[in-house]
Amino acid sequence: MNQRIMDHIEYLEKAESTQDIVYGMARHGAQEWTAVCTFAQTAGRGRMGRKWETPHGANIALSFLLRPDCETRFAPLYGLMASVATVLALEHYCPESDIKVKWPNDVIVDGRKIAGILPQAHLNGLQLDFVVIGLGLNVNSVEADFPPELRDKVTSVRCLTGADNDPAEIAESFLERMINLYDQSKVDGFDPVIGLWSRKWAHRGCVISRSGIEGTAEGIDELGALMVRIPDGSLVKLSGGETQFQA
Repeated sequence: MNQRIMDHIEYLEKAESTQDIVYGMARHGAQEWTAVCTFAQTAGRGRMGRKWETPHGANIALSFLLRPDCETRFAPLYGLMASVATVLALEHYCPESDIKVKWPNDVIVDGRKIAGILPQAHLNGLQLDFVVIGLGLNVNSVEADFPPELRDKVTSVRCLTGADNDPAEIAESFLERMINLYDQSKVDGFDPVIGLWSRKWAHRGCVISRSGIEGTAEGIDELGALMVRIPDGSLVKLSGGETQFQA
């Protein structure tokens, strides 16, 4: 395991929200790569304020701290980076599955969500003070663990492979890949991450709709905004939010 993970990760038997814990630690000066992981989360949340629960021992709830030296406008790219790291980790454990990203920060397999990323940035004027990134990843859940209304919308590593896995091992595998991508971005910028994300994107060329805007999804720009071609031929850029994709 990477020394930065060994030095700063804490495993909790149970937690209400790893995101709240790490955010509070960040406000009190915690070091970069401080991480809290639990396999039993009772009050987690995903994007748009949705509740994200982690049944005991089944799945991963992980939050970690980044302190990048960059302007606030680059903050969304760290969520994209985390989704790419999730795909790269899952490809090792689910080699037969076609794992994709859904803009902005979900990871899906055959249209079913297996993981979600929640980035929270704290700003200091035009500079990023820190970013806390939360990962919720379904590892050992079986279909019966999911609410009936979600069973055709979500999946897990176990559902895909038929085998149980060690959530801690997968969490550390994800962090290893995240560290590699983060270090690379300091040298090469964000273009490699954007390129990886684009190759794993599930919805290129799909029709999207949001807030009265409908068009064809073409890609993301250098700051992670979704580029949509609307019927009059012009290009509209969308930042984070709930977006519906149609094949």
